[in-house]
Amino acid sequence: MKFTAVGSAYWEVLADGVVQSPKHSQQFEAAEHAVNLVLADPKKEVIIRHNAQYKVEYSVQAPSPVPAPAPAPAPAPQPDPIPVPAPEPVPAPTPSVLTTDVYTDLASAPVGAFVTVYGIVNAIASSWPIVFSSNEKTVVKVPDATTPLVIDGATIPISIHQGRILEATPATLASVFKSMVPGDVIYLRAGTYSEKYDGNGWNESNFVVFQAGTAEQPCSLVSYPGETVVIDNRSHDRPNFYLGNSGGGLKGSYLTIAGMHLIANLENIYGGGNTSNSNTPESGAAYVRLVRNTFELANSTQQSMTGMLASQGDAWKILGNTFVVPSDRIISNMDHAIYVQNGSDDVEIAYNTLVNLRMGHTIQVHQDGVPALYSNIWIHDNLIQGASANDCRGISISNVDVNSTVKIEKNTLRRVGQGFGAVTVYRGQVEVRNNVFEDISAPGISVNGNYGGSRTVRESGNTYMNVSGGNFSAENGTSLNDIIHE
Repeated sequence: MKFTAVGSAYWEVLADGVVQSPKHSQQFEAAEHAVNLVLADPKKEVIIRHNAQYKVEYSVQAPSPVPAPAPAPAPAPQPDPIPVPAPEPVPAPTPSVLTTDVYTDLASAPVGAFVTVYGIVNAIASSWPIVFSSNEKTVVKVPDATTPLVIDGATIPISIHQGRILEATPATLASVFKSMVPGDVIYLRAGTYSEKYDGNGWNESNFVVFQAGTAEQPCSLVSYPGETVVIDNRSHDRPNFYLGNSGGGLKGSYLTIAGMHLIANLENIYGGGNTSNSNTPESGAAYVRLVRNTFELANSTQQSMTGMLASQGDAWKILGNTFVVPSDRIISNMDHAIYVQNGSDDVEIAYNTLVNLRMGHTIQVHQDGVPALYSNIWIHDNLIQGASANDCRGISISNVDVNSTVKIEKNTLRRVGQGFGAVTVYRGQVEVRNNVFEDISAPGISVNGNYGGSRTVRESGNTYMNVSGGNFSAENGTSLNDIIHE
């Protein structure tokens, strides 16, 4: 009998309880080994024991006599073979293409960190080790400080910085977070985090962040890949994150928050700026990156008078998040999902899901007082959808400097209104392109003169379906000439 041992393992070969041939135990080092067994009685059972942990049994019967082979007949003449065409070559898999729909949780990471890439489907090849890949995301690990990230032929822009990789649980997060220095990535392991973790004593937020990263060494708080992390502050009427001391000079800038479920009563992330004084623009945290979080309000009756997220500094990236409120929440026009304030510049709001919300404008750029200048606000590829047209409004560009620049592109706005245009522009220079307006119980694009000043809307490529208020409207001293069709 011949037995093939697979793997580098310790095997004992026995027959009827007695080692036959080989006469002793053997250690096999290569991948496969053929072992010839010489049995005392070929009808006995053969036992192969693997590492003394389990056994594989074989029953071997005596071989039957083999008859002599019959003489082979002479081969009959055969016709010439018909040529068979060579098979068509199988095309290589089409590589994924990097588009504006591809984004990452971390924009910069130290060696050894995980980076989650969204928008590349079922990745095949990567210059960095693939930890996990699906039709939604690909998780890779930073191998060194020099290799660029290329997935299926697409180059993903990620910078590498010096920094530590830390892990925390609900029991250890306070000490880990207090030790955070520029460059750190803190992975939160699965669990519910409902305490105060910063030690600043400023208010009852889960995290009051007065200092985070730098341009060269940003900091990150990220859920560990594949694990569910809940940040819960329902026991207090404070945000989950408070990113500054209200314009006093301390800011939690250069900070990434990704992959978490944040629950609070009134607001989830406050930018830390001074919104009561229009003479202190951009006074909040800057370079804040919010990626693939779920932001949830738990209270059904209290008004926040602000946004679930409120940016008061430059260069925020709000990407791929989901927003949730109670289905019985009292509708307040003063509540918003994403509120851009304080003259924030270079803000990107993209790929977010804002569905079945009950509030005023889901996305608003505005602040009371002297209009601030907002430059390069880019709102694109978001889904804004109400359960009914009276539950929420769409996008509003309100009390801004007339030279502010905003692009609103490739969004889907469905069942929004409350009597306001799905996109309402009061002031500024605004482009509205390639959006879908569907089942709107108000105008699609509206210009409004309530805040005085001037406005110009450049419109092209939009789709209007069942817009009962008309595709365009002009109110309060404005003119349809403020809307330029290109």
